[in-house]
Amino acid sequence: MHLNIQNLSQKLKIQRIIIVLGIVLFTTSTSIVFAADATSNELKKQQQKLQEILGEIEKTRESRAEQKALLEKLSNKMQCNWDLIQDYDACEKKYKEDDQEKLSCAQKAKERARDCLSEIEKSL
Repeated sequence: MHLNIQNLSQKLKIQRIIIVLGIVLFTTSTSIVFAADATSNELKKQQQKLQEILGEIEKTRESRAEQKALLEKLSNKMQCNWDLIQDYDACEKKYKEDDQEKLSCAQKAKERARDCLSEIEKSL
């Protein structure tokens, strides 16, 4: 009889242990599932932010390309104007005494500058 009570007591202990282990396993697996869902949601948020950042980078890249083209155009225009100033100075030095030739030279310089500026407008 004492042996039966002992066996019964051991069976109850084993059952309790099995129940406790079952509860621990269930709560652990549930926690893992919730953690995985939270991680998945966090990854989705990070991916969305990354897409937004990539979009902003692309917009910035396009804007900089436009600015670069504009700066190049302005630089070329400045070169045309600088060449015109140099040509005017050359005309002034070359035809100091002859106003008619100076005027003719200046008109040619102006025409070259106009052509230069026109080419810039066509190319960009």
